[in-house]
Amino acid sequence: MRNVIVHYHIFKNAGSTIDHILQNNFKNSWIAYDGEKAHSRISPQELENFIVSHPSAQAVSSHNAIIPVPVIPGIAIAPILFLRHPLDRIRSIYDFERFQGQRTGPVSRGAEHAARLNFDEYIQWRFDSSRNGVTHNHHTTWLLHHPRFQRVEISQADFEQALHTLDSLPFFGLVERFDESLGLLSAFLGSMGIHINMEYQVKNSSKHQVKPLEERLSILQDSIGSTTWSALEARNQWDLKLYATAQKKFQARLDEVSKPAYQHRVVA
Repeated sequence: MRNVIVHYHIFKNAGSTIDHILQNNFKNSWIAYDGEKAHSRISPQELENFIVSHPSAQAVSSHNAIIPVPVIPGIAIAPILFLRHPLDRIRSIYDFERFQGQRTGPVSRGAEHAARLNFDEYIQWRFDSSRNGVTHNHHTTWLLHHPRFQRVEISQADFEQALHTLDSLPFFGLVERFDESLGLLSAFLGSMGIHINMEYQVKNSSKHQVKPLEERLSILQDSIGSTTWSALEARNQWDLKLYATAQKKFQARLDEVSKPAYQHRVVA
């Protein structure tokens, strides 16, 4: 059985750091696979075709690949996915795209707008662009893996489907608990017979991110008007619920890994 790690790289969710780990371990057997545009979508079938046609690939990273994880005869896929507190992520997106826009020019519509708009204006532009999107309910929409959820209201049933999808993934990490996530990832990969060096260098991170999450959120709230803060919470209601649930699921998985029976099962 051939093992292939697939990193579903969600924008501004520590993905560059994960890619750095994979590239250091697998060298030329790590491949980045994306479409021509930032909003391209790579279907499970296209991902399967890519993996099959690249027999030397041991790890594949993609911003554009969508779930479900492909099922490929003779190949075991190890999916990697990281979630992040949605409001903290939004500020990080703005800072990153503003730097991009001012430093290298309009490399994307986001960078173009961030370079000339303040944070409040940028958020309003993002909100006006789609019902759900890069800065609003992004994780929930991603887990629903269907483009229509950028245009329609997410229902309770949709949210439960997203939770079910998250629960079905054998691994997910939390950016705010990165080192613990790597421990969980090591255990997951180890259970498949994949052993890699988890040493890393943080990539594409701002000095703001070294502060604790609660402090970052407090700074964010203080830096914008109450109207914008309320809008951020309202337009991310499903992502906030998803993140709260993901924290509990993550802790439960971490507790399971710490049990001697699990440790024996992984080593065996």
